[in-house]
Amino acid sequence: MTSPTYRIPQWDDCFESSESRKRKELKWVRFPNKHDGEGLREILQLKDGVEILGAWMLMVQVASKCPVRGTLHSGHHPFDARKLSLKTGAPAKCFERAFTVLTDVEIGWLERDTPLPGHENGDSEGDSSALPLSADGLADDADGLAASAARHPLDKNRIDKKREEENRQDQAKQIYDAYPRKKARKEAIKAILKLLKTMDFEDLMAKTQAYRDGPDVRKLKEDGRADVIPYPATWFNGARWEDESDSKAAHRPRVESEGPNTPSPFALACERYEAYHAQQLKAAEDNGATPDELREMYRASRAGVVNVQPDWQPPEHGGNADE
Repeated sequence: MTSPTYRIPQWDDCFESSESRKRKELKWVRFPNKHDGEGLREILQLKDGVEILGAWMLMVQVASKCPVRGTLHSGHHPFDARKLSLKTGAPAKCFERAFTVLTDVEIGWLERDTPLPGHENGDSEGDSSALPLSADGLADDADGLAASAARHPLDKNRIDKKREEENRQDQAKQIYDAYPRKKARKEAIKAILKLLKTMDFEDLMAKTQAYRDGPDVRKLKEDGRADVIPYPATWFNGARWEDESDSKAAHRPRVESEGPNTPSPFALACERYEAYHAQQLKAAEDNGATPDELREMYRASRAGVVNVQPDWQPPEHGGNADE
């Protein structure tokens, strides 16, 4: 009798974390604690909904220990209702009912896959030809990786996804290394990875290098103000490469007043305004402001510069920053 292999399609999104991915073996599993999902509500409306939910939780626990996490397969045989019962002590009928409900397209918590080659009858613990797999379901060496993908169809998507993720991680690190300020690395990598979903690596790298080598960063470093360079997460989350260069916006042409080298009152006011808001942004960033909050502060400061008057002073000097 053919035994299908059941897989949890949203395993990586729902049951893995950055910490769990570092571990080869799990003694715990991340489990969502929301109760407002449509699937959950539909299950609990059933007469045996609580039993089905309990069976589901046991399946997740077992799947977290399988060679390919999220797939109910030991590496030698699939876990059917009988084997899940032997593994967990729960009645087999609970798992049989859960398989039926959870694979329904309206629920979709489980997917039914075809049997692995050589495992059509469900019992093949003695199959010595099975490749050794590591705890994340991948072969232990580079040659075995390709062989595992060819031999075990269930591994292929996982392997491809892992390779793609590793490639993006490497690209994100390269871009971070190219940015002129090294702060809050974890948040910066996260922001870069998000951008790489919609942008080409070469394009984002070029924009980063252009900013690093541009006049704004060069002037800040020459003036001993490198600490004013935005945190990388702020710069990437705010798509700051789209901003007008500060060398054009902040350093406006100076109008002669008292002499050829004397800046006008208006130019001085603009410089005070820019310096004040740069300090405000840095202070907010250091105090843990979110990228959205920093972005909103920056936009407000850029919008307010058009209203600056020649006598503008920072608030601490009796002026009004919003005027």
